[in-house]
Amino acid sequence: YPSIPHDGLKECIRKKIKDKDFLIILDEIIDSTDSIRNTSSKLTGKNGIGVPIGNYLSQYFANLYLSELDHLCKEELKCKFYYRYADDIVILSNDKDFLHKVLIYIKLYVNTIGLKVKDNYQIYPVDSRGINFVGYVFYHTHTLIRKSIKYKIIRLVNSYLNREIDKKEFKVRMCAYYGWLKHANAKNLLYKIQSLTGVRYSNWNGKRTNIAKYYGKYVRIIQVINYAKYFRINFIRNGKAYYADSRDKTLFYSIHRLNHFPINFKITKYDWRIYVKNRKENVKPQT
Repeated sequence: YPSIPHDGLKECIRKKIKDKDFLIILDEIIDSTDSIRNTSSKLTGKNGIGVPIGNYLSQYFANLYLSELDHLCKEELKCKFYYRYADDIVILSNDKDFLHKVLIYIKLYVNTIGLKVKDNYQIYPVDSRGINFVGYVFYHTHTLIRKSIKYKIIRLVNSYLNREIDKKEFKVRMCAYYGWLKHANAKNLLYKIQSLTGVRYSNWNGKRTNIAKYYGKYVRIIQVINYAKYFRINFIRNGKAYYADSRDKTLFYSIHRLNHFPINFKITKYDWRIYVKNRKENVKPQT
């Protein structure tokens, strides 16, 4: 965010947006950093760099400004596993030489648009270390939150236990961290926080029920939370809120196949062993 040249960003925006009045507003937002910090870019020699940190549009500016890099990596360099959010990039490959080649191309490209690659980039095997990306550490079998975020949560909990903040402020500040935790394998951490503080960290006030009661029936699924050994479905049936736990892998994949919530979904009983057996029988032997 602090390194994006204003002139290059404005030029990039004008390729996508033609409304003059809207462009004036966007220019004012981009140039608002100059009233705080009047600097010049060492890379481009042009006055004005950086977009406002904390502004909702800044993340869109960053994604748009590097969109051509996405095309370079995916279409020209043929990176099969390429992931980017703003300036965080992850590229996966089993060829180390290929990764070094991609890195050279990325450095050359970002230099042409007034940016540079940080010196803390890493090329390493991900089997044991995991991938540190967008606040999480991704492993083959599970996902954890970043240690720095975990320490911030612990400090927040201690502030509440030491009565430095009241319960209302604690719940408000905890909402963002709950958004991180509910997408990671952090059930034990959530349970410990709930035990220490007495505050339930969930935005769903449904009644616990058995998923078997709804086999063959349509429900309105609001959210699916994946834990280490099971997943939880928050849903609505006949205007009432419920949640149910299940270990049915096929049911889980059937719900996530639709890839959006809320959805109207027919709960169906699956037998994972029969499902795997049928798939093996349907595979034709190669000749």
